[in-house]
Parts: sequence; C-alpha cells; structure tokens
Amino acid sequence: MNDKLSSLKDSELNQIDETTSLEEEQVTDEKVDVDDNYLVNDNINDNSNSNDSNNNQDEFKLKILKMFKLVFIALILILVIGFIISLFTKKNYTYADVEDIMEDAAVKYFEENKEKLPKNSDEVVEIDTTILANHKYMKDLKFYLKKEDCSGKVSVEKDESKSYSYTPILSCNNGEYTTRKLYEAITNSKNVVKEGFGLYYMNNEYVYRGSDVNNYIRFSDSDDLWRIIKVTSNNEIALISDKRTNNAYSWDERYNSVTEDNAGINLYKNSYISGILKKIYDNTLNSDEDVYYREERTMLTKKQKKNVVEFDACVGTRSKNDQTKKGAAECSVTYKTKMSLLSVYDFLNASVDSNCNQTLKEDCQNYNYLVTDYRYFLANGDKDNSSKVYQVSLGYIMETDAKTESYIRTVIHLSDKTMLEKGNGSKKNPYVIR
Repeated sequence: MNDKLSSLKDSELNQIDETTSLEEEQVTDEKVDVDDNYLVNDNINDNSNSNDSNNNQDEFKLKILKMFKLVFIALILILVIGFIISLFTKKNYTYADVEDIMEDAAVKYFEENKEKLPKNSDEVVEIDTTILANHKYMKDLKFYLKKEDCSGKVSVEKDESKSYSYTPILSCNNGEYTTRKLYEAITNSKNVVKEGFGLYYMNNEYVYRGSDVNNYIRFSDSDDLWRIIKVTSNNEIALISDKRTNNAYSWDERYNSVTEDNAGINLYKNSYISGILKKIYDNTLNSDEDVYYREERTMLTKKQKKNVVEFDACVGTRSKNDQTKKGAAECSVTYKTKMSLLSVYDFLNASVDSNCNQTLKEDCQNYNYLVTDYRYFLANGDKDNSSKVYQVSLGYIMETDAKTESYIRTVIHLSDKTMLEKGNGSKKNPYVIR
C-alpha cells in the first residue's frame, strides 16, 4: 500500500516537472520572439531615422542652391539696372577731363591729316574744338560742360626730336577758368618774394629758397613727390626727386693715373654715375646683370616722360674755395641728358643764410629745403683733385672719394609746355602735372 502511494507521488512529481519544463520552454520561446521583435523594430527605426537624415540633408542642399540662385539673379539685376541708369545719366566732366578729350581728339585728327602737321620746330599749328567736333573726333564742348560758356583749341608743335607735342587750351566763363601752363602758375607775381622763404627771381631764373617752401609737385598718375628747384630762363621747370634711390652707388671707379689706382675720375661725362642715371631713366637698371644691388625703384613712367625734356646739366668741376653762386664753374662744362644730379651752386642757392658763401661752408645747411638725413651725390667734382667729388652729407656739402658709395636724388627738367592740373605747391596740396 505504501509502495503504491510512493509510486503515485513519484509519478505526479514527474508530471509536475514536465509541466514546469514545458512552461519554461514556452516562456523562453516567447522571450526569444519578443527579443526578435525588438531587433526588427530597432532596425526599422534605424532605417527610418537614416532616411529622415538623408531627406533633411537633401532639403538643406536644395535650400542652399535656391539661395545661391536668388543671390546670382539679384546681382545680375543690379548690374543690368546700373548699366541702364548709366545710359541715361550724364557724366560730370572736370576741366581736366575735357582737356584730355581735346588732346586725344587732336591726336586722332592729325593722324588722319598728317599733311596739316607743323613742318618745322619753330612752327605752331592750332586747331579749334569746333572743327574736331564737326569731324566727329569729339562732341561739342556744351556736351561736356553744359552750364559753362567755353571755347577751346589745341596747339601742336614739333620738337627737336621730330615728335609732336599737343597742348589743349580751354577757356570758360570769360576767363574764370583758363588752362594754365605749369611755369606760368609757378612764376605768378603773387608767389615771388624778396626776403624770407619762397620763390626768388635771381640770375635770370626763378629759384626756390628756404627750409619751408611750397615747391612740392607730383605727376597725376603717381603719389611720389618731387621738389621744384627753379624755373629756368627758357621756362623749363627743374625738379629733384624727394626720395632717394633704394641703393647707394659709387660716383666713379675708373683707374686714375694720378693716384695710380681705381680711385675714380671726377669728370662726369664718362663717369659710372652718368651711366647709372641713364639706366634709371630708361628703367633698364634692374635687368643689368653686371651691377649688384637690390631692386631699384622706378623713377618715371612712360606717361610721365612725355613732359620730360633733354637739358644741359652743369657738370663742370669746382674749387673748394669757390664763393660764387651763379654756376660759372659748374656750367663751364655741360652734358646733354634727361636725368642728372644736382649742381653745387643750386644747393648753395637754396639756403637763405647769408653766411652760405663757399662750397664747403657748413652754414649752407641752414634754411635749406635740400638738406636730408642721408648722403647724396652732386654732379660736380673738385677742380683741384681729380679723384674727389662733392656730396651732401650731415646737411652740407662735403668732399669724398669718387669710388665711395652714396645715394642718388635724380634731377629732371619739364617742358615749358607742361600743363598744370591743380594744386598750390604745398605738401598737402602739391602741384599736379597733367
């Protein structure tokens, strides 16, 4: 009986265990199913998020493209509108603008009518703006200066080099404005003084003297300043560069038979410095492989050279004890050139100190606009020593060996036909050359 009961109990227990095992397997299977469902859902969510991100990026790109298109269209519209406005808006012409137009028109006219050009250097041909307008080389002056009562002509001259110079002359409102030549503006009687600093009439020339003078000038296409030294007896305007060269050069390095070495010779004509100046003027110095230096700055552009003329540079030797200021010694030897150095007597004349009366006098540094804080060569040598030349150093003239190095301040002459655009000669408002 007991054995039967025990057997029944074991059987029931086994059934319970089997039931429990089945239930656990079901639970496990359900859990696996649930986990699989979660994985599937996660993958679906990931794919959905990825698609949303890609869609957002595509939308952003489209917006950027649309924005660029709108900006581009707006710019095109602005340019088109600006062009249309310019067609119906008349330009405001200055007197200088009109003078340039007159000159260009005259050049074109005579290119097609060469037989009407002057035949000789002493002949002058003039052409009126009405003729230029009638032949369609320019418009009538009323078109450019609507509210002005103006007349104009262009003067044409032949120079010694067989080229032609064109000078526009414009006159408006009964002389309220008239084209002025530079030398006429400079030598106006209102500018001339007899004492103090300013423009003096001396030695048949108009000479600037003193430490604070309104003799600043520049070309219209450059901000580089020059200083007016003087207006010569033939109305040429002598200028000296306000800036020195980038490099220092020797005045000369030739063999000197007196010193029996390469001390140099102080005769300007065949000197090393005269060759350097020619290359500076021609803008060929920087291509010279035989000269060692850092790149030299350009002194004159092609346009500026149209106003520059050849002149007789006073390059004769001078004694250290010479007390004259009229250039007798220096101008006893001249050298035809378009670029030179300053002569000794021009430096002496720039000082208004009465004690500046000898070549090497230290008093010449007083009240003298040509004084600088650097040394620079002059065009003349010592008459009594063939290897010695003069330079400005420490503010006054000193003697030095020709083979030593010093800076250059270039000197040029402007034609008497050079026209003034504007300015009064002050540093803030320099004369401007057309």
